[in-house]
Formats: sequence, C-alpha cells, structure tokens
Amino acid sequence: MAAGLLDRADSLLQPVTDAPPGLVAPLVHAQLLRLRGMIAAARGDLESADSDLSRGADELRAFGAPYYLARTLLSLAEVRRGSGLAASELLDEARAIFETLGARPWVEATRLAAAQIPA
Repeated sequence: MAAGLLDRADSLLQPVTDAPPGLVAPLVHAQLLRLRGMIAAARGDLESADSDLSRGADELRAFGAPYYLARTLLSLAEVRRGSGLAASELLDEARAIFETLGARPWVEATRLAAAQIPA
C-alpha cells in the first residue's frame, strides 16, 4: 500500500476474502476489514473505508486485541478527520491504548494526527 500498489495489496487479501466465514479466525477477519478499509481510504472511497474500519474496530474490541484496535482507530480517525469531534474521540481512545501498551511511536502518531484535525 505504501508503494501505491493498491490492486496488488487488494489481491493479497483475496484468499481471506474468498474463504468461507467458518474458516477465517475472528482476528484474521478483523484484520481483513482493517486492511480493506485502509485500501479504500487510499483510493479515496471514504464511505467504504469508514464502514470497513468501523466494523473492524468493533470486531477487534470484541476479540480483545488492543494494539490492532488502536491501529484501526487511528486509521478510522484519519478517514474521519473532517468531522472533528468523532475523529478526536477515536484518537483519544487510540492514544490511551498505545500509552497503556507502551507503544511510544504510535502515541506520537496519534498526537500528529490530532494536530491535523480542524479546531
């Protein structure tokens, strides 16, 4: 994705996307949603990005995967950047999780993202 090869990134997710639901572990499915959301955001499809990231966050919250939940919340906040309060709340939650985990680079990433939200 970082190289802009979005079709390639999407194709790497295809085996999981095509697998029957019973064969995909909950954590893997939540990660699939997170990654699909990030690809949609990179393509400018903010509606699909918001939907996939929101669903992924819900699944990660239920599963109990705080690091990946915080990463998803950060991505979702970046998608919602223009809506102010909703993005700020997501970043606050992500920052709190990263602080608890001692993930200092990600704490800084949430601070940088917060600085980009309109007042």
